[in-house]
Amino acid sequence: MSENVKTKPAYEAFVVDESGNNAHWTKVGAAWTHEDGKGLNVSIAGGLSVSGKIVLRAPGVEQPQRASSKK
Repeated sequence: MSENVKTKPAYEAFVVDESGNNAHWTKVGAAWTHEDGKGLNVSIAGGLSVSGKIVLRAPGVEQPQRASSKK
């Protein structure tokens, strides 16, 4: 995955707790598109225990609710 360090991620990875107006988005990593466009490499920040719903969003796209960064 060393190639990924040289390019900007295609997506940011968030764990989303609950839904609707109570949703809490926590940034946990990023994802890069494979060269052939048929997959993704997802990198989760070290030291995190991640479970539940993971959502990939394009960088810079505002999240539907509040977002907190833990990266």
